[in-house]
Amino acid sequence: PGQKSTSKASESMKGASESLDKASQGDSAASSEANDEQNEALDELEKARRELAEAIEEERQRLEQEQLAKIEQLLQNALDSQKKLTKATLALHTDNPDGEFSRAGQLKLGEIAQGERTVGEDVTEIKTMLDEEGQSTVFPAMLQQVLEDLDVIAGRLESLLPDVPTQELQTDVEDMLEEMIASIRDEIKRRQRDGGGGPPPGEPGEGGKPPLIPATAELKMLRRIQLQINSQTVRLEAGRDAMTAEQAADRAKDIAERQATVLELAQKLASSGGTPAAPEGEGQGPPRGPDVPKPEDKPKDLPEEQP
Repeated sequence: PGQKSTSKASESMKGASESLDKASQGDSAASSEANDEQNEALDELEKARRELAEAIEEERQRLEQEQLAKIEQLLQNALDSQKKLTKATLALHTDNPDGEFSRAGQLKLGEIAQGERTVGEDVTEIKTMLDEEGQSTVFPAMLQQVLEDLDVIAGRLESLLPDVPTQELQTDVEDMLEEMIASIRDEIKRRQRDGGGGPPPGEPGEGGKPPLIPATAELKMLRRIQLQINSQTVRLEAGRDAMTAEQAADRAKDIAERQATVLELAQKLASSGGTPAAPEGEGQGPPRGPDVPKPEDKPKDLPEEQP
């Protein structure tokens, strides 16, 4: 790209040089011709620069689309494997409710544990890609959470504990992977719809380089994770009868830590300026400004509103 324009610029430069030689020999009209040819050379060089910049941008967008597609595929592979492992864990627990396992059962639990560690290899590859890119906040943190969950799951299975807490963690991993897949697919579709890549308008990347996963996608992911934590809390309350008091307390602590992580990520996005307006369709509730009184600001001497 730009080679043809650069060649034309060279021809104009050569002509300008020849005209200047004539001007040095007393040809009064030659200097004007040299100036015209110099301007033509500048125009062709600018055209070459634009052509090359456009080609580089197109290649960057193509590579980013490929990278996003690879991330999506790795996430899907991890999810497919995790679903099989979760199903196998539930079957073993159902067949052995007393927690007593035969030699074959113990070997099967070991296989499932190894499968969980294999899932972690795909997740690690994705996290490495995003860490190297260096502009994502939410996705790497969520991938780290998945890795930690997989490590705990594998350890529990190796300790012959395919119980409800282990299954809850497996469900957490599935939910997280599904949310990340949905977010990546949304971003791929947006880029295809917008005819290219890079962040939506108003979202410049660090140092002018567009992020692989823009702030809007990060915010959508954060919202999805908050909804997931809400569901986990509801499941905890509904499933207390199937857990001991200690298991329920551990589960509550785990959910609390996840909530704290989401809070920290939201604060990081806010402090980095990566909080664009919510995408259309993502309701944020009514505006709450200084001219909109909060419920607690209601004058106390007013009568209660009737239903």
